[in-house]
Amino acid sequence: MTNGVTPRRFVVVSNPKLSRLISSKIGEGWMKNLQELRGIERFAADLSFQKEWRRIKSENKQDSPH
Repeated sequence: MTNGVTPRRFVVVSNPKLSRLISSKIGEGWMKNLQELRGIERFAADLSFQKEWRRIKSENKQDSPH
C-alpha cells in the first residue's frame, strides 16, 4: 500500500501539461491527496476534455527523444 506520493510526483514531474489539465478541471488538491484524482472521472465523456487530453498526449510523443 502506498500513500500515493510516488504516483503524484510521477505525473506532476513527468507530465506537467497533463497535470495542468487535471488541475484546471478538479483543482490542485489531487497533488496532495491521490484519492481526489477520481474527480477527473466525471470528465471522461466530455468531448472537449478528450480532445485536450489527446492533444497533450500527441505533443508529449512529439517531444519525446525516442
